[in-house]
Amino acid sequence: MLIKTKNIRNFLFRNKIYGYLITKNDEYFKSPDNLDLDVLRKLTNFTGSFGIAIITMTQNYLFVDGRYTTQAKKESGKKFRIINIDRLKKFVNNKFKKNKYIAYDDRFFQLNFINSFHKGKSNFVPYSFLLPNLKKVKKIQVFELDKKYHGLNFDKKLKMVKEFIKLNNNEGLLISSSENICWLSNLRTTMLYNPIIKSKAILKKDKLFIYCDTKYIRTSLKINKKIHLLNKNRIFSDIKNLKTIYLDQNSVSVNFINKLKKMRVLMKIKEDPIYFLKSIKNKAEIQNLIKAQIYDGVALVKLMFWLENNINKSKITEIDVQNKLEIIKNKNKNYISPSFETISAYGANGAIIHYNAKNVKKKTFLKKSNYYLLDSGSQYYNGTTDVTRTIKLGKINQFQKDIYTYVLKSHIAVNNFKLTNNTTGHDVDMKARSIMKKMAKNYNHGTGHGIGFFLNVHESPPNISFKSKTKFYEGQIMSNEPGYYKVNHFGIRLENMMIVKKEKGKKFFDNLTLVPFDKNSLNKNLLSKNEIYWINNYHKKVFKKLNKFLPLKEKNYLKNLCSKI
Repeated sequence: MLIKTKNIRNFLFRNKIYGYLITKNDEYFKSPDNLDLDVLRKLTNFTGSFGIAIITMTQNYLFVDGRYTTQAKKESGKKFRIINIDRLKKFVNNKFKKNKYIAYDDRFFQLNFINSFHKGKSNFVPYSFLLPNLKKVKKIQVFELDKKYHGLNFDKKLKMVKEFIKLNNNEGLLISSSENICWLSNLRTTMLYNPIIKSKAILKKDKLFIYCDTKYIRTSLKINKKIHLLNKNRIFSDIKNLKTIYLDQNSVSVNFINKLKKMRVLMKIKEDPIYFLKSIKNKAEIQNLIKAQIYDGVALVKLMFWLENNINKSKITEIDVQNKLEIIKNKNKNYISPSFETISAYGANGAIIHYNAKNVKKKTFLKKSNYYLLDSGSQYYNGTTDVTRTIKLGKINQFQKDIYTYVLKSHIAVNNFKLTNNTTGHDVDMKARSIMKKMAKNYNHGTGHGIGFFLNVHESPPNISFKSKTKFYEGQIMSNEPGYYKVNHFGIRLENMMIVKKEKGKKFFDNLTLVPFDKNSLNKNLLSKNEIYWINNYHKKVFKKLNKFLPLKEKNYLKNLCSKI
């Protein structure tokens, strides 16, 4: 079993292979549900949600993106050299020179990923990990989302898909993205964070066949007669009966493709149209998401009120705040779970972009002398949310105030960006960073990501980042989250959800999130008249939408938070 570095090196030595490539993914290209199956974490001690390691006979390398650089150095830096993942392809192409082989588990890597290297495919040697068998796995509750939430039934969504791909008899579209399958079928689960069924599916002319671990699904499920839940072991025998299978190589493993080749099935490469279709929210989804913002806004104001009134009375840890927020949200009957592990980070921990207080042995107590960063999200029947606020606790210095102000200026610049039909995510990202660069500062993550509807909190398209070529369409929903992180000192991130609207032929971003910013952290002298107007107008909207749901003391507290600057 190759789940120890020593065992991997023995394998490399015996087989004359230079290195082994390891990913965080499982066979569905998601983080494993069970830590016993998280090979990357077992080998590296890295707890982040995305990373790739390479182990050679003499050196260990861990590749992560900017969100995880600081975290990876703390968790894995003693045994692994930490490198930005943008350098991975160049590293492999240079390091693994002619006649040097790299092994990998072909179940967990997409075909397009392996094909993206300049090296010959023959240099990549498939060798699977022997993973432990899990005897006890809890059954998951699968249900069909009510139409009042999703707005479009399976037949209408099927018609939309058919506008992009016409399937004849004996043809099928392989849908290998679990969230795309859930969008099309309107099926969800009560799984923590991601309410999806890990699965693959075959769409035929008028039927959808979903292949998953049916033994883990409760049988009391009534669904559309055109949708069939089948055991995942059946998928290859069912594909064998097809004349042609269309597939998206961005979400199909090398292992899966090789099995199809052996079966001599005619494969045709086709981009899965559901990625784009599900990014555009319909009227019912948008109306429900507006309600979800009120739920989140009320919960966070209640939390902020509690924090301000208890910070002097008792010792409060990062996890205490996280738990308190969960208690508040659980009082809402529409609340299912967080949409990701809450980032509750005080002071220096806020500089670790995807910090998780639960992964740290030593508790951190909140004090009145720094910033507190809270990045949280929810899964409601009404949709998925994601919001970040940074709150001043006690005294902060002028530099911190100036930085907070510039992060908010950057946030406002994104929200006010003048969209055209040709605007890309790269264009918006550059605008956000241009504001920060006036203080010679930057941030090591994207500016925004798409958000699903009661699905994954990260969805693409759309995407706002340096590399993004995606354009913006009416009805798309995404985050707006510039930030700044001073390692070992503090972190600031301000995140709202926003929607692309269109009026009189012009597209624009409109805010959805309803949570006050920290006015006490602003340096008003750095704000323009238009920015001051934006802040006051936003806070006016927040108070108007939330105050009716709060008792008197919390309402007065909100009124103060939303007063003019």
